[in-house]
Amino acid sequence: MIDRVTNVVREKRERYIITRIALAPADVDEVERQLRVVGDATDLFLVGSSQPEYTMSLLTRMQMLVSVRQIEGLGELRTLNQSSDAKLDNLVQLALMQRLDPIVSAHHDAMHIPSCTEKTRIQLLDDIYTWALADARPIFILNGAAGTGKSTVAKTVCAALEGKSRLGGSFFCSRGGKAGQQDVESIFHTLAYFLSHYSPTFAAEVAKALQDAPDVAKFVIKKQFDVLIARPAKIAFTTANAAPVLVIDAVDELEWPRSNNAATPKDLLDVIVDQAPQLHLKFFVTSRPEAGLRDMFGPLDSDSRKHMRLQDITRNVVDADILKYLTEELKAVPASTDDISTLAARSEGLFIYAATACKYIKARNASPGMRLQALTSSRATALTGIDEMYDYILEEALQGLENNEVEVVLRCLHAVICTRSPLSVPEFAPLLRLTHEQMRGALVALHSVINVPDRDDLPVTTYHASFPDYLTTHMRSGLKRWAADTGATHRDLFLGCLETMNSGLCFNVSGSSTSYAINAEQQLRQVPPSYLVYACRFWIEHLTMSSVSEERATQDVLAFFGQQFLYWLEVMSVCNHVDVASSLVKRLEVWLRDKQTTRNTENADVSQCLRLLQDAYDFLIRFRTPIVNSAPHIYISALAFTPPESEIGQAYLGLLERGLTVDTAERLTPLPLLKIHEHSRESIRRAIAFSADSRYVVSAADDRVRRWDARTGESIGQPRQGPDVPHSRLALSPDGSRAVSWDAWYSSAVHIWDTTLDRPNGRSLKVPMDATSDSLVVFSPDGKWVAAGITMPKGRDFAICKWDADTGDPIGQLLELAGSAYDSDDREFVSIVFAPNGKRIAAVFDYTSYSNIPVAAQAPSPTPYKMIQ
Repeated sequence: MIDRVTNVVREKRERYIITRIALAPADVDEVERQLRVVGDATDLFLVGSSQPEYTMSLLTRMQMLVSVRQIEGLGELRTLNQSSDAKLDNLVQLALMQRLDPIVSAHHDAMHIPSCTEKTRIQLLDDIYTWALADARPIFILNGAAGTGKSTVAKTVCAALEGKSRLGGSFFCSRGGKAGQQDVESIFHTLAYFLSHYSPTFAAEVAKALQDAPDVAKFVIKKQFDVLIARPAKIAFTTANAAPVLVIDAVDELEWPRSNNAATPKDLLDVIVDQAPQLHLKFFVTSRPEAGLRDMFGPLDSDSRKHMRLQDITRNVVDADILKYLTEELKAVPASTDDISTLAARSEGLFIYAATACKYIKARNASPGMRLQALTSSRATALTGIDEMYDYILEEALQGLENNEVEVVLRCLHAVICTRSPLSVPEFAPLLRLTHEQMRGALVALHSVINVPDRDDLPVTTYHASFPDYLTTHMRSGLKRWAADTGATHRDLFLGCLETMNSGLCFNVSGSSTSYAINAEQQLRQVPPSYLVYACRFWIEHLTMSSVSEERATQDVLAFFGQQFLYWLEVMSVCNHVDVASSLVKRLEVWLRDKQTTRNTENADVSQCLRLLQDAYDFLIRFRTPIVNSAPHIYISALAFTPPESEIGQAYLGLLERGLTVDTAERLTPLPLLKIHEHSRESIRRAIAFSADSRYVVSAADDRVRRWDARTGESIGQPRQGPDVPHSRLALSPDGSRAVSWDAWYSSAVHIWDTTLDRPNGRSLKVPMDATSDSLVVFSPDGKWVAAGITMPKGRDFAICKWDADTGDPIGQLLELAGSAYDSDDREFVSIVFAPNGKRIAAVFDYTSYSNIPVAAQAPSPTPYKMIQ
């Protein structure tokens, strides 16, 4: 670390004097930042070090470093002896950061993408660096067709900005990457994590946000951006310093969700374009010009964003860069200038063509000279463009193989592009019913288009997104024998997953050693193999994307859920996939029901299968807590309490030789489940109430209210839209006809509205302007009054407000709870309730409890009561 900072200072001192003068302000910031990093490391060392000799050596080196620093304007090093309490705060902050659940595989340093060859892309990179360091516009969008080198440019930009201490974070989207890299909703909370490492001030603000909302990483992306990026950035980054840059590469590789409620890549760009101009942050974004995204790129020159198209760069400039790249990559190959010029010309401006050609020429166990001549000879004059390159490589890979060998190669090739998460060779082999040797042998001729690591623990991936696109696009690969039939490939993978599960699942497959410990504390006697975990996690996705017939699917699903369902749940439990299990079962049910609807005929097996799936879904929802926390309690708790007449009860209750005996008939009666998953999963507050006649159940989440049939559990009508108060604290009146909501994020306001109407009805109620977000609202038992327990700023007493629920008029004065002030940020209302007669309120705080507080309209100030710690 010391050497790195020393090198930074030395490099700056060795530049021309004019350059040093011009870049002095930026250099001051950078060196200060580098020294801050060293200071933090030294602080942590000094707190816990028991080696005084090493400590003195480190301090001596620090002093030497400071002595060589001669850039004017650099302030003194900050004091190094911070208190141990501050260190503890840092550790707490680090623990909070883990709640962001970042996709670290999306960081630029984790991506196997090369940087630009030296002395190529000079003008383009110069334009980007000028924008990053001097241009006031907060957004730079680089768009270009597949294979034009966007990701390579992005990787180079990340490295350069990191060297200048201007890179706030990076997220490289990838359809072939690890889980989360193709998910729109993973980007902002991951960037917030990386920005927190960039700026301690930003990290402190994010930590505060995580204390207030621990699940913020699961919010909708607009709220994620606001809470995790915008608000902390407004405090951490000011115009006094250069703006950090966030890099998002390959937005076009993000998945477009099937659900209308989920965020799309366009929504991501919407948020950035809307919010970036208000922040001292910059965003560098790359993408293909896809139809759903082009409108967001904007004009080539605007006040808010810089937009550059790679196709607008002069062709001779691109060709010259490709020529330099080929010369560098093939310097170990006996390639003439003419050969390299021919390859450059045939690249037609596509770097991916040149890169693929180099991989092909330099492949192991091949003759580089012969392969080079094959690509450059006059007989290959038609070999231009990336599709033709792919054609040539695949044709040669299959040449001379027997039909059964061709089949194995293509099965492996198509499986690589259709897996839902990257797999290694040992993980692929059992799913394709092949040996490791067969799998590696099938891929040996495809190393120029597929990355096949020598190590068995690394995944097999494609080099570039254009290759899967080529194989799966009929207009490109056409009727060629290597064109991918994705339905057939997903069928192949589904059958492989099913066979893997049938042979690998059994009672206690999780390897649990006791039922007295939760999964996280278990000492597992065995760990489910990774290929079995993949099969359990993705078999339903492969089935619903496959060409499997309805009859075959019905029989397989009936057999699986009738024999393996609970063992499957064991694996899902110990691998933390239970929350996705219910949605997978629902997805399978909807898929099968759609097939039945399309056929428009009843089938007894399909009907039985649908009943079994519905019962399995109910089982997952009812007993989610024990299933999530403990694999053994799938049997001990969940199965013991399942209704014996249910499909799951009939299939599995016989497994319990010794277990709980549940005799209460009421507990065994299957009750309808409300499908409240239709509410936004990012909601952080929900409320529920019966209607006055008990015929309906009313549920509220965020600013939406739904009604449900209390007998069947089915939703009734469309969600009722309340005032636009996202993530509010909600309460429903006892009969469910009215709702009261407290805005938990923005201005302090209480709203009363009628849940039976399609439009907001009522009024906003006046509350103290300095009330905090940690406040609660409640209706009186008769629904006539509304009360709010209000958390005031630090050092102020808690307070209670009361209004008439019909008119919205305040009743009495603001009731301050004398003696409840506490000089701490960690204080809030935990609960507030009316007494049954409506004449008293009990309020519980995080550290005290008040009772017997009068709420009459003209109540006197309460006297302090004994606090319960």
